[in-house]
Amino acid sequence: MIELGCDETAPGRSFTAPRNSAADLRMMNRMVRWLRVHVMEVVADQPDAVADDRRVLDDAGSLHRVVLPDLRSVGCGADLAGVGFFGQARTDVDHTPICDLEQQLISAMGDGDGLVAYYNLHRPSEGWSNLVLFTDAEHEHAWGHDTVHREAVHRASTHYRSIRLHYGLLPGGWAGTAPMRLDRTTYLDYRDSQTWRAGRDAG
Repeated sequence: MIELGCDETAPGRSFTAPRNSAADLRMMNRMVRWLRVHVMEVVADQPDAVADDRRVLDDAGSLHRVVLPDLRSVGCGADLAGVGFFGQARTDVDHTPICDLEQQLISAMGDGDGLVAYYNLHRPSEGWSNLVLFTDAEHEHAWGHDTVHREAVHRASTHYRSIRLHYGLLPGGWAGTAPMRLDRTTYLDYRDSQTWRAGRDAG
């Protein structure tokens, strides 16, 4: 895998520009702030619930799809491992298959997989952002071996021109107030016959 410097943009691949990753991190932290409030509201409204799955349409017309497979984790102040997904979608394909795979993933959540939150946000003017939180990095790595998840990865080149994947830590988890810490970003470019890959450690 190609390693990019902290201020480097890969030639001909503007989606790797550091300013894009910085904008993604700002969005991830907006999502974290919204999610922390949402989780506490869910727990207050449903104190006996063990899981929650809902869609919320806000005043700006943004659609929030939030799946909380294990509400028992809410009272824990432990750090959470996080992955942010920002894909530059193709406009000339039917995205139904990848949406169907997402629903299969959601249906299987909560079976001791360490996944505590799955958050998909659609903003009418900016498209989709995705944030997934796990109890620890080990569970995050294990999720990559899930059969449905692997199929979604296999289909990614059909649905996206390029993808930025951000790996980091949410200090204090639900109970904390600290922002998301970005550790590393992986870049995938599907425009050529062979997938181009690069990575960058957070500076």
